[in-house]
Amino acid sequence: MTARPAEVPAEASAEVPTAALTEVPAAALTEVPSDAPADASPGLWRGVPHRMSIGLRHQLRDDGSLPSENLTCFLFAFPGVDIDVPRLEGALARAVVLNPALAHRYRVDPDHGPQYRETAWRPRVDVVEPVAAGWESTRATARRLADAEMTRPFDLRDGRLLRVTLVRHPGGEGCVLVVTADHTVCDGISYARFLDDLSAAYRDGDTTGTDRARPRASLARVAAAERRA
Repeated sequence: MTARPAEVPAEASAEVPTAALTEVPAAALTEVPSDAPADASPGLWRGVPHRMSIGLRHQLRDDGSLPSENLTCFLFAFPGVDIDVPRLEGALARAVVLNPALAHRYRVDPDHGPQYRETAWRPRVDVVEPVAAGWESTRATARRLADAEMTRPFDLRDGRLLRVTLVRHPGGEGCVLVVTADHTVCDGISYARFLDDLSAAYRDGDTTGTDRARPRASLARVAAAERRA
């Protein structure tokens, strides 16, 4: 956890109310058949689904990097509420385990095309203090930070495809959570499911035992389901 002053350009951003984080309904997802192949070795490079493969080839740069082309960034407002940062970081760790695409490393191999492999990563929460006291200052700081986030692409080779920042003032007026993810690995349905997992882990205090959490379908299983479709 690190603290830094908020000095980013002022522009407008969307804001989501508190209930979006604390009361997100479980998303209705179709289960991938259990007979789809999956390798248990975390160090193995695997082929990505065909549709994602097209996008990764397009994103590849001459220097080998895979920068984001689309980001999702939402603000979650908690007026008059203070969030427990260590508890939130534990909840994030569990949510990432349950949604492993957020912790995958990607590459475009010259012989085998776009591939991914699993990686171990524990997300952190950066804390930003607004430059002035008051709830409106906290919200304005969060909006400016969100606008700046949209100009900071991820590199999909890194395996850390989620950024979370908490904007709060020591005076206790409330806080705003800024959540940024790479759209390549976290679309509308999976983003809702991630928020559902995060909310449940934070609400229930289920922030330990991430090694026992069972991830959802890996990209290898999704790719196999796509080939059968």
